[in-house]
Amino acid sequence: MQIYGHIPYTTYTFIPRALDHFYTVMPYRTPGQVIGLTDASEPWYNPFGLPSGITNSFVWGSQNGIQGPAFIGTNDYNWPCARAYEFAALTNSLQSDRNENMALMLYALGHVLHLNQDLTSPDHARNDNHFSKAYIEDYGNAHFTQNSQWFNLPDNATIGWANWQAQGFNKLLDFWDRNLYKGNSSDALNQEAAGNIKLGLAEWSNGNFLGEDALYKEAIGDPNDIHYFPFPSLESGTTFPQLRQNMTYGVGSVILANGQIVNRIYVNKTNDGIAVMPHSVVGYLGAVYPRKGGPLARVSVSINDSNVLQEYHSLLLPKAVEYSTGILDYFFRGDFHVTIAGNTITIINTSGQDFSGGSFLLLQESSSGCRTQVDQFAPSGGTLPSGGLMNVTESALGSASSTTKFILVYQGTIGVDGSGNPLDAVDAETGIAARAFTTEGEIGSSGVSVEWGEAAGWNSSFTPQNANGTSWEGSISLPADGTGANFVNTGGFSSESTAGTIVYTITRDGPGSDEMVDSSIYVYDDGGGHTLIDISGEDSGTYSFQFTSHGPDVYVEVGATSNWGYAHPRIYNFDVKGTIYIDE
Repeated sequence: MQIYGHIPYTTYTFIPRALDHFYTVMPYRTPGQVIGLTDASEPWYNPFGLPSGITNSFVWGSQNGIQGPAFIGTNDYNWPCARAYEFAALTNSLQSDRNENMALMLYALGHVLHLNQDLTSPDHARNDNHFSKAYIEDYGNAHFTQNSQWFNLPDNATIGWANWQAQGFNKLLDFWDRNLYKGNSSDALNQEAAGNIKLGLAEWSNGNFLGEDALYKEAIGDPNDIHYFPFPSLESGTTFPQLRQNMTYGVGSVILANGQIVNRIYVNKTNDGIAVMPHSVVGYLGAVYPRKGGPLARVSVSINDSNVLQEYHSLLLPKAVEYSTGILDYFFRGDFHVTIAGNTITIINTSGQDFSGGSFLLLQESSSGCRTQVDQFAPSGGTLPSGGLMNVTESALGSASSTTKFILVYQGTIGVDGSGNPLDAVDAETGIAARAFTTEGEIGSSGVSVEWGEAAGWNSSFTPQNANGTSWEGSISLPADGTGANFVNTGGFSSESTAGTIVYTITRDGPGSDEMVDSSIYVYDDGGGHTLIDISGEDSGTYSFQFTSHGPDVYVEVGATSNWGYAHPRIYNFDVKGTIYIDE
């Protein structure tokens, strides 16, 4: 799968398909319903202009049945196709079929990533046909092997679906366009540059960079021109006002293709969004005949300069990597965990979003890799809320050996609003989460290592229960004389994510099992964030609780105390065990 290796080169290897790779960010628009490419200034094989049937890249990559331009037909490698391949890759009987569908899922998902990555070629967000004049692609193709840093994540990148959610992302369209940058204001560009908001990639690219023909609005002039956009602006966002008074203000050196070092005059972008330095170069006419009474002529400003293009690639391509990883996080955001007790499967939704309107498919895998459906069931009421759990009794577990592999697959909506409507119409009813397990527990479940300290208290214990330290168990036995006892333990870990789900099981027994023991689970961090889960009044059973912290150093403390006094002698047993799942 091409996650970022195709950024943004060879756009026109199959020209008609590439015409649907544009998403034009107009100042006033309905996100997802914008125009694609309408610029016919550089025709390809058709001397009469562009063919019919062109749509924008989001629609092309997210909807079934959309006819492509010319003779292309429909897109068989879009988001719905990727979901269909994913479901088949998990549920088909034969392993060979599952492997084939897994490859097709990755291939289709790579197509979706490509469409999003193309937005970091500013032409694709500024309606700029570059069939003949492709400065950005040409420079990238010539220099990407010498610039491995282009393919690193940018500083302060958003990593992990929980962190994208915290930025306000909740649907695929958000990775294209959140409609935050709009109208004739650069406020959203400045807010994004300050780290206060996160724009869609098309918004960010359109507002901060130039194309080959879609230059500064002052250079275009006519607001009705298809290449006119409010920003970037020569007057409010660059060093052009200083250059207009003294052209030597922007002089810099560049090495030409023949090795000669020459001086050129550069425009730096310092406002209205991120800093881009240099942002453009002033051509011969602008240098020899500067128009001190007005802006530079259109022919006098260009991005066709190695210093400018190097700067563009250094900023744009890491952003493409960031948003591609975000889309991958979004595609695989569905998550749940299972615990097994006899014939009972406890399912805990750890996605950070509700499961709604879908069902679980339980499959059993033979030693030869053949999968057979065992059962299908849905959450009570149709919804398994984030952090919620459900119990299912399955007779097949009773006859299974400890090595028999089961696969549980959820398919349905992941993420709903307050009215129960899907947050993302594109992914409604098709979101997927899966987990493999045996009667002994989950297969391949990963966690964050926790260093547990010594238990404290009379006749008590508190120990990790698995190798990675994310499961724990504590117990306390209160003596008959009522002198009381307690256990307390703290474990700490570091994680990029500071949110997660604690699943815990309480067992109370003995003559005093109807009495309450003061007990709690406490999650806190060095920054003052804390979550207290009071479990004093909970009966025997399995529970779940979602927590957030201000981390990244997070600590978990589990404690129980009781002192009934000599007036209430009784024997009381209290056990608590659980597992911590950290959002990745």
